[in-house]
Amino acid sequence: MSDGLAVTNASPATDFTLPPSWPTVFPFRSADDGFLLSHAFLGTFFFLQGAWCFSGLPIFRSNDLKCGPLRTTVLADMVKFGLCVIGILVETVFTIHSAYAYHTVYGGFALAAITELLGSLGIILPEGLEDAAQVMAFAVLGLIARAQASGEVYLTGATRLLTSYTALFNAGIGTVFQLTAFRRRCRYSLLIGQLRAGSTLLQGVWFWHAAAILQAPDRWAEKEHENILHLSIAFVWDAFAVVLIYSLITALVGRLTRGRYEESTNASAAGKLGYHDARSYEPLRDSKVETGISLTPKATESI
Repeated sequence: MSDGLAVTNASPATDFTLPPSWPTVFPFRSADDGFLLSHAFLGTFFFLQGAWCFSGLPIFRSNDLKCGPLRTTVLADMVKFGLCVIGILVETVFTIHSAYAYHTVYGGFALAAITELLGSLGIILPEGLEDAAQVMAFAVLGLIARAQASGEVYLTGATRLLTSYTALFNAGIGTVFQLTAFRRRCRYSLLIGQLRAGSTLLQGVWFWHAAAILQAPDRWAEKEHENILHLSIAFVWDAFAVVLIYSLITALVGRLTRGRYEESTNASAAGKLGYHDARSYEPLRDSKVETGISLTPKATESI
């Protein structure tokens, strides 16, 4: 009995045998030194990607607004691919259990970055392939997070499920984004583009928060209903903060660059044939028809 008590009170830093009061599904949790770094880096990756999507909205592409490197999509794709490579190294070097590693997620986004890079270099690809690769990467993340939630206890399982729901929502928004582009024969829809950027930012913020919860110094009680309720409220507040800050920045930039953007939009639309311009040609076509009819009797009389 004394030996059993000694094992029960052993420090997780020296002995990885967990007390019987802890769930047995986490025998490796205390050895995951890179767990916090893994989630923090992945959250930073998604946050930067969401910020890039936000900077690519039309309001930032005014001719008078000096975007500088923001228009260099090739550089952005290279940076994205480099971050994916660094993420794979982080998952490999640190002692992260294979059940919590995200090598496949980084691989999917690296493939999406390569696809976007080829398209930015002028290589002809199937229409919508870049967006499809992005959708598949988010779908893979959602499925992996859903699989991680399977068999977990309440708090950890709820955290994984919220991660899965956010990733699948991003995949759905990307699908709608692509279908809208096909239907309208344009590159993007402004509203759906804003939803896409905001949801990607939320994915990054939630990864930061999930890392702080799952790797807290004081272990949370997994089966406490109050903790699960706090987790849900924290997710809602994260979403509210992203929407609030996103809306304020959009309104501020839109207010500052509204005239410039409208001027550049009108300038880019100059020389295009609109609906009213097409209607102005109707009298000309009518005059041609009348002229043809009026010439017919004269030609008959001359004969």
